[in-house]
Amino acid sequence: MFIRTPGLSILSATALLLIAGCVRVTPHQNADTQRQHGVTSIKLSDNRYRVTVRTNPHTDPTLTQADFWKRVAELCGCQYPFPTESANRECAREISYRQYEGAPASTELVRESNPVDLSRRGRVTITRQETVPAVDSYAEGEVECLKKNK
Repeated sequence: MFIRTPGLSILSATALLLIAGCVRVTPHQNADTQRQHGVTSIKLSDNRYRVTVRTNPHTDPTLTQADFWKRVAELCGCQYPFPTESANRECAREISYRQYEGAPASTELVRESNPVDLSRRGRVTITRQETVPAVDSYAEGEVECLKKNK
């Protein structure tokens, strides 16, 4: 005989939400050592930082970019999301920035035409499959904080 308790189902639902919330890298997670997913920030001078956000290839590039700017706001002591574009310009100046949209692993067919016996003047086409490894998405840049840190 089983007795159902509402507290147990609430606990289970809470645990499920916590696990689901950990699936995507958040701006507060430092980069892990294995795949380097997460955020890395290096202080270059009093008000300059190099920030890198690396995510898996399935992460939407706009989220990767948003995580970059969230970290910049944290470092510079600004509010994020920036309420206006001018608030962004008052917070930090972008010195350099680049972003790469990753791609999941895939399989491609490669066709090569190789010469065979030259006396017969023939060619043989060889088709083979190659696996292209997944490529991570990233956003990285150097910023100068224009506001004093909190």
